[in-house]
Amino acid sequence: MVADGSTMTVTYTATLKKVDAEAVVVDIATTIEAEGMKFSSPAAPTTYFAKIPGVQPRATKGKETLTVNGKKLDCEWTEVAGEGGDSTKTWTCTDVPGGTVRETTRAAGSITTTELIDWQGQRK
Repeated sequence: MVADGSTMTVTYTATLKKVDAEAVVVDIATTIEAEGMKFSSPAAPTTYFAKIPGVQPRATKGKETLTVNGKKLDCEWTEVAGEGGDSTKTWTCTDVPGGTVRETTRAAGSITTTELIDWQGQRK
């Protein structure tokens, strides 16, 4: 992130812990580097539910090739539009553990993008 001439780098390390029809559980550790200082937080479990009860989002889908760390990945993307122009577009690829390659969220006048920069291990 860059704001007012200052740069801050946030690194998320995600470890897949559980997958079933209802949800995916991922342990996420965070490291923040800014102004020559480094802060880390221990991994915490985060649950991503397959469906949110009572919500009928509008979704579009497509395919796109993304390049991560010099490797081309054939991705599928899904964009879910919410109320008020908010949206989330997620690119996934079965060749990387956890599957998520990029995610862009537009909400409250801001845009947040999370991108895979490297991975270890193989998909089971």
